[in-house]
Amino acid sequence: MVLEGERALVGAPNADVQGFDSGSAYLFELQPSGGWAQVEQFLPSDGSHHDLIGDAVALAGGRALIGAPAQGPVGANYGAAYLFQLACDVAS
Repeated sequence: MVLEGERALVGAPNADVQGFDSGSAYLFELQPSGGWAQVEQFLPSDGSHHDLIGDAVALAGGRALIGAPAQGPVGANYGAAYLFQLACDVAS
């Protein structure tokens, strides 16, 4: 997890969103009420079983960088990093 201003980027590498342990990452924003609300979910277009997307996350300047250390053919573990532009633009 990483915090930037009123945003939190949380990786969930064992989430079964695009297959078993494909992973995902979620962006939360602090609400005026003091609670946190999920505003985005990040999934790469080539996500698959055992990618572990969200194992590492970074957040800066309106972008999210999300690591997938096991992305690639099963057993090969080439790894990948995905850069996403945030759809929401709340001042940090």
